[in-house]
Amino acid sequence: MANGTLHSFLKNKGRTLSIDERLKLVHGIGSGLEYLHSLSVFHGDLHSGNVLIDEEQNPRISDFGLACTIGKLQPGLSYLQRLSSTSNVGAVRWAAPERLSGCKPHPSGDIYSLGCIMFEVTTRP
Repeated sequence: MANGTLHSFLKNKGRTLSIDERLKLVHGIGSGLEYLHSLSVFHGDLHSGNVLIDEEQNPRISDFGLACTIGKLQPGLSYLQRLSSTSNVGAVRWAAPERLSGCKPHPSGDIYSLGCIMFEVTTRP
């Protein structure tokens, strides 16, 4: 993507971003996550390094290496693993506390990670 990862985008352009631009990023990531969850997909490793920013500063969730399905498998998503007890929690800084204590992946973990991203986007200079 034209603007790299969200992490690098904030590092390079964070000081010039308005609150409206920051809220647009947060809203886009939240909408993307809502869409994934509507397809019964749990990302499992959502963090600012796994969000890409396109040329119009729209966020794009990427890296589905730890993604798994929740409930009924949607058509076309058979390459994703079923929800399992995988011990890989992904990026620890953005992982829900219950994942660090060995609990199974759950959609609420994505919501916790989204909250961490929201904090990062709205507070990073």
